[in-house]
Amino acid sequence: MTQQTYRANLTAPQIPFLSEDHGRSIIMKGQDQNYIPVYTPQQDTDRDLGIPQAIYAHNVMPVTQGFSAVGYESLFPGVEGVTTFQDIFIVRNEFEQRAYFAYTSNGRQFYLLEGASAWVELTSVVGSAGALVTHSHVSGVTYIYFEALGCYYFDFTSNSLVSVSLLGLTASEILGIVGTVGYLIAWSSNAIAWSSVIDPTDFVPSLSTGAGGGSVEGARGKLTLCLAHSAGVIVYTTRNAVAAVYSGNSRYPFSFREIISSGGLIDQRLVVSDANTGTHYAYTTSGLQTISVQAAQIVFPEVTDFLAGERFEDFDEVNLAFTVTNLEQLGVVMRKQLSIISDRYLCISYGITELTHALVYDIAQKRWGKLKVTHVAAFEYSLLDPETTESPKHSFAFLQKNGAVVLLEPEYHEGVSSGILITGKYQYVRSRFITLQMAEFENVRSTDSSFQMYCMPTVDGKNFQTPVLGTAKTVTGNLREYAFRTSCQNFAMIFKGGFSATSLLLTFTVHGRR
Repeated sequence: MTQQTYRANLTAPQIPFLSEDHGRSIIMKGQDQNYIPVYTPQQDTDRDLGIPQAIYAHNVMPVTQGFSAVGYESLFPGVEGVTTFQDIFIVRNEFEQRAYFAYTSNGRQFYLLEGASAWVELTSVVGSAGALVTHSHVSGVTYIYFEALGCYYFDFTSNSLVSVSLLGLTASEILGIVGTVGYLIAWSSNAIAWSSVIDPTDFVPSLSTGAGGGSVEGARGKLTLCLAHSAGVIVYTTRNAVAAVYSGNSRYPFSFREIISSGGLIDQRLVVSDANTGTHYAYTTSGLQTISVQAAQIVFPEVTDFLAGERFEDFDEVNLAFTVTNLEQLGVVMRKQLSIISDRYLCISYGITELTHALVYDIAQKRWGKLKVTHVAAFEYSLLDPETTESPKHSFAFLQKNGAVVLLEPEYHEGVSSGILITGKYQYVRSRFITLQMAEFENVRSTDSSFQMYCMPTVDGKNFQTPVLGTAKTVTGNLREYAFRTSCQNFAMIFKGGFSATSLLLTFTVHGRR
């Protein structure tokens, strides 16, 4: 039968978080009704058109033309014998001296990283093990608060943490701090207090200095976190969120209003601020939401369903097979954490016993990528040299449990990039089998030996059989051609190694009836 050549779709915005949730696709649409323009909401037109597309990926990021395999560059080594690093952030002073400050969860050890040197251990704070750590930069100083213990700042001269007394507050009652519009704000489980605008450590109520505080009107549960917002502060509780909007009146600087439809927040690592829209992304008791001072809105319900679900999927690169873990049988729920990188990428880290994967949403392109890297925190890496102002494509970093820091290399680099991309399922018409003859793939470096292409066929249309390695036919520049001659009801294509997928051509013939 006559051969036909088909260019596959590599720019779909969605990648199913569970490959088995991707329905059967088709090249020549027949009497399918999975998508009818009259009845399908416009916002759902990209969910399941029946068009073959990416059904699984890891260590792959979206690019304008398709998908690119990514790699990781080691920035800083870990600390020998330590496996309990928990978080990392930048401390700085009024002279713009900067350093990375990190701490552990076990025994609360503190480490500092300044310049290109290795981690230096600092003297710990007695009793800080297990305490919530918050920080904020106000009036040229980065203040660090240890839950129910006290406030500190880092002294670059003595290379040590220096205790700061917050006047008017009882340290054992304070859970954390946040800064906004010149105020330092502290919160307890049932109230907040704001400092003087003259001295951020002065919380003694006064009409002359502007310091004050009180209970949070509209709070339905215990206060868990206060996070800065362009309009003031959003106060999160175990049941809802409340907007504390800056009024400009020094006597009553904040007005409180419950945020409609907001869920409760349990963990501070489940909320981040998006500078582009002035909203917060938060994984609340209502699922993943965007929260502004006006209202809360549920977004990406498929992400909530996946993270709150009972199945954890991975792909074994050695055996070329999907693995699914039943979380209900293990009696656990997925670990998760949110971060925003370069005001562009929403990073949703997840894993079973530790964070091993990350869903990455490109806010600009409105497309998903997925990373597979074990870490304890994803953060925006900023060069510590103040003269270096531009590094947007090299700012996606991960802190690992031993303190090592790796930087995401977002572009395809031979010898560095290595990912998995699976596309499909390809079938020409519903009533016929299909025989894959050849596949042409762009772009892979001509000298890159890491790249391999497989066809993963099915006989019944659902269950994959053993993948078939393609026979390399020609290598011309960045073009790879592979021969197959594999007959099946439908098939998926596996691309493994380094690549920048911009075009995939499949040559096939229509086979016998099903």
